[in-house]
Amino acid sequence: MLDQIGAQDCGGGRVLTANSPVSDQSAIISTPPWMRLVSADAIRISRYNCNKKSLAAAYAVWFFLGCLGGHRLYLQRRASALVMLGLLILSALTVLTDIGLTGFIGFGAIGIWMLVDAFLIPRIVRNFNDNLAAAVAN
Repeated sequence: MLDQIGAQDCGGGRVLTANSPVSDQSAIISTPPWMRLVSADAIRISRYNCNKKSLAAAYAVWFFLGCLGGHRLYLQRRASALVMLGLLILSALTVLTDIGLTGFIGFGAIGIWMLVDAFLIPRIVRNFNDNLAAAVAN
């Protein structure tokens, strides 16, 4: 079987060949078959498919956790997600402490932000997946 697949890197920098001692060849048995026979392109495609973002999932997170910035966390926009969450907390605190209309203005800003994000999500997902494809290709 080693003659068919040539030298194999089994982790730890060990490369197995047909002339390797039997103790080293036993590592091939413990290596899953897909790791020995999969091409580099198939591994790249697998990495892309495992890490790409789904438009449907982004909209689901937007619908259920949008006011918390959950959809932005899903799309790996952490800074804006934290700003959105902070604005929500600040708005809730000002409403609860009866400071005035500031809290309601904050809630309105979050609502407008969510509405704008509803239209931006497809572009954000597409850009994320394009960048991921470029990174995986290298």
